[in-house]
Amino acid sequence: MKKLILCLFFVSNFLWASVHANPNLNKDMNAIATTFKDLLPYIGSLDNFKRSRNEKRIERILENLVERFEGIETHVGKRKLNFKVSKRVIRDHLQETLDTFKTHRSYSYRMVKSIPGLCIHCHAHDGKRPLFGNKYTRSDFGSDFEYAEFNHMTRNYAEAIRYYDLYIEKNKKDSNFNASETLKRQLSLYVMSLNKPEQAMDYLEKMSQDKKIDYFSQSDLKEWITGLNKMSRKKKSIKIKLSKKNLEKSINQALSLISETETLITDEKDRVFYLTLERKLNDYLNSSNKEYDVPVILYWLAFVERKLNYNLFYSFADVLLKECMISYTKHPYAKKCYQEYKNQMVFSFTGSSGEHLPQDVKEELIELRNMIYKK
Repeated sequence: MKKLILCLFFVSNFLWASVHANPNLNKDMNAIATTFKDLLPYIGSLDNFKRSRNEKRIERILENLVERFEGIETHVGKRKLNFKVSKRVIRDHLQETLDTFKTHRSYSYRMVKSIPGLCIHCHAHDGKRPLFGNKYTRSDFGSDFEYAEFNHMTRNYAEAIRYYDLYIEKNKKDSNFNASETLKRQLSLYVMSLNKPEQAMDYLEKMSQDKKIDYFSQSDLKEWITGLNKMSRKKKSIKIKLSKKNLEKSINQALSLISETETLITDEKDRVFYLTLERKLNDYLNSSNKEYDVPVILYWLAFVERKLNYNLFYSFADVLLKECMISYTKHPYAKKCYQEYKNQMVFSFTGSSGEHLPQDVKEELIELRNMIYKK
């Protein structure tokens, strides 16, 4: 699963950075996104994903992804330092995803379920136009949420906003419905994708007045509004100077704006802060020509990702840390990334009966340590 995420993260950045250099890339990019679209019905339902009659269909989709990613080899050339693509890595990682689907269905569901969020994450910072325009309509999707996710993934933000809201509107009367995850998507869209926190405030305040929104989501809304007000009232913004000398210092200065950074679970009032910091870090990464700064950014992006989307058994943060370690082995931050990655692995596999690291995880940690600490 982690390897699929890595290739998706690289490919999304690579594809959009390359499109103007090779117009044929548009065609390949559209085909990849269309293939992701075919997965959406199975992302929304574990029952559909595990149903035996869908097995061959899902397997064909994953095989198609492997082939399509293999096909982008002709576009691979010299790229910006932000996440060069290796055809071999992409192919191997997607093949492993396909193999995982055949042997560990429930685990592979978590992998497939992560794809929309990862595409959204990558596309949120590139400033490009919508990918598809009006090629797809609501009738091509199984639910308003699926359609909103696809539009969010492909940068059609107006449609994404509209259909996230429709999804909430149609479900908020259900006593079992929790709107928080959909509202988080909207918050991320306004703050990170659109960089319009003032519109986020208007939207959150409007939703907070809706008495049909469930209690837990109302609580989150209040915290997010507090976070937006806090940053606006203090007139403080996150400054990351495009200088190796000031980079780490400016990140630490930004983190000093909030009181608690050590806990695993983020206080919801700080979500806006971390979304803003993530955008600043990505903007820096995409504009910098100093390769020395890249592993520093990767480490702190992993830190922010863990804050925003903590998950015990899967995290995009792990992928960022591994990229830091593998591609920048000699950099001082490789050791910091290794220690953070090791700590998370140990924590994830430790319970009341002690530490239970799987053998493959132990072997991976040994391999990474030998690579980073070798003299």
